[in-house]
Amino acid sequence: MPDSSPINDSRIGVQQGEPLRSCLSSTNLDDTIRTTLSLSLTVGDKKRLKSMAMNRGMTIAALVHEWIVEFAGEDN
Repeated sequence: MPDSSPINDSRIGVQQGEPLRSCLSSTNLDDTIRTTLSLSLTVGDKKRLKSMAMNRGMTIAALVHEWIVEFAGEDN
């Protein structure tokens, strides 16, 4: 059963009702802290994603991280 408690992630300073963008900065994010993301994909897209990651010798998480850095930049 999902946790229904208010959002309060002190690791990145997110409080319920506070815009996420205002909480994110390079000084309060730790690249070693991991979280889980649920994502709904078509079966074909999942296969393509797994194949792309495998061909590059990396995990899907590492591939997604590369894309985030490429498209969003390091400065959040």
